[in-house]
Amino acid sequence: MSTPEELELRLVMEAEERTYMELKGRLRELVDTFGAARVLWGTDFPFVMLEEDNAYVKSVQRVRGWVLTEEEVAQVMSKTAESLLGKWG
Repeated sequence: MSTPEELELRLVMEAEERTYMELKGRLRELVDTFGAARVLWGTDFPFVMLEEDNAYVKSVQRVRGWVLTEEEVAQVMSKTAESLLGKWG
């Protein structure tokens, strides 16, 4: 039998997985419709770096494993933002 905390954690993880699965198809649709140069991926960086399980790294890894080409991933994950905001760092 699960504790209330374990049950809550499982529900949160299941909801997160459903959210990512919904985004996966929508991201492909956005890139197909508007082109990768008009799509960018955003997170709560740098705040997600403070989380114990490092949600930022997980987010990047998930998107890299989706149905986009390597060039599309590079565009969506960095080049679009750089074209709008300039290079960071």
